[in-house]
Amino acid sequence: MSSRWVTLFQGTIPEVITLQSTCEASGIPTYVPDMSLIQADPFIRGGNALALELFVPEDRLTDARTLVPQRNSPAAEPRDPLDVLGSRVRWCIILLLTAPVGIWLGLRYLRATRGLDAKPREHAWTVASFWMCVLLTVAGGLVYGRILFDL
Repeated sequence: MSSRWVTLFQGTIPEVITLQSTCEASGIPTYVPDMSLIQADPFIRGGNALALELFVPEDRLTDARTLVPQRNSPAAEPRDPLDVLGSRVRWCIILLLTAPVGIWLGLRYLRATRGLDAKPREHAWTVASFWMCVLLTVAGGLVYGRILFDL
C-alpha cells in the first residue's frame, strides 16, 4: 500500500462522510483532515467552513473513483451573462449600502436589454429591483443628509 495520500473528493460534510463510509465498506482506507476539529467547531478553519476533502492512498485511487457519484449540479451549466447581471441587481436591494451598486448594475442591465425582443428570465423582477435600489439610495441620502445637516 502506498504511503502517499491523494484527494479523491471535496464536498460538503454529509457528502464526504457518506463517501468515506462507502470507501471504508469497500476496503479502501480513507483520511479526512481536521474531522475532529470540524465536528467541534466547523468555522474554526475560516474560509470554506463547510467543505471537506477526502483522501485515499494513491495506489487505491482508481478503485475509489468508481465509488464517487456523478454530480448533476446546475452550476455546471453555462449561464447567460444577462441572467447573471440581473441576479446581481436583484441581490443589491438587500442592504442600503449596496443600493448604489444596484443602480450602476441596473443601468448596465437596462442598456443591454433595451433592444431585445425576448427579455431574460425574471426581467420584471430585475427592473423592479433596479427601481427599489433607486428608491433606497434616494431615501438613504435624504435621511443621512437630514441627520448630518440638522445637528
